[in-house]
Amino acid sequence: MARIRTIPKAVEEIKEKDPGTSVSLTALRRWVKEGKIRHFDGGKSPLVDLDEVERMVSGDVYADR
Repeated sequence: MARIRTIPKAVEEIKEKDPGTSVSLTALRRWVKEGKIRHFDGGKSPLVDLDEVERMVSGDVYADR
C-alpha cells in the first residue's frame, strides 16, 4: 500500500529517518511543481507518495540513465 502524505508530512518523515538531510519543504514543493515527483490533488494541499520521494532522494529514479 502506498504511503501518501502531504508535502510537509513527507519532509517531516524524511527528517526523522535522516536528521542531517538536505531535503527541505521548499525543495520538495519545487520537485512537485517541476514534475519530478508525481502528486495527487488533495484539495488544499498536494499529496505525494513517500516511497517515490525516497526513491528520488536515494537516486533510484535515475538508475536507468
